[in-house]
Amino acid sequence: MNKNVDDKMDLRRRRLQLYREQSAAEWQSIAKQIGVSASDLSQRLSGHRPFTEKFARQVENRLKLTAGWLDLEEEQQQSRRPSQTGDESLLVRVISAIDTAVKATGKPDIKGEDRYGHLVEFVYEDSKERGMPSQSWLVRLVRLILE
Repeated sequence: MNKNVDDKMDLRRRRLQLYREQSAAEWQSIAKQIGVSASDLSQRLSGHRPFTEKFARQVENRLKLTAGWLDLEEEQQQSRRPSQTGDESLLVRVISAIDTAVKATGKPDIKGEDRYGHLVEFVYEDSKERGMPSQSWLVRLVRLILE
């Protein structure tokens, strides 16, 4: 491959690593969201498989990132972090993470209750400032609320 293509794939790997750090998600969870195996994702991140244009757009689409986000140069990233790609996208990720945390506790579903709305609002506002919390943190928070 030529140097420009290699540089572009390296940039996409770094940007996906940045997404992981900002969202505090595990690689296995990210692979599942993208629709690939953890092994496939690992091979693409390590350079054993190409991080193609098609795969980059699939990743952005499935992770609800702005199209082209993985191809942004580092100096552009401050103005377009993944959590700033739109309030709707962040809200969808927050609700999904909370629902997963509620299921992990084994407690009954609390959707429709006031405390669910307050929980979503709290995590959403906090995530806008500090990025998505880890799933283990959300599980602990949900347990506190449901006790």
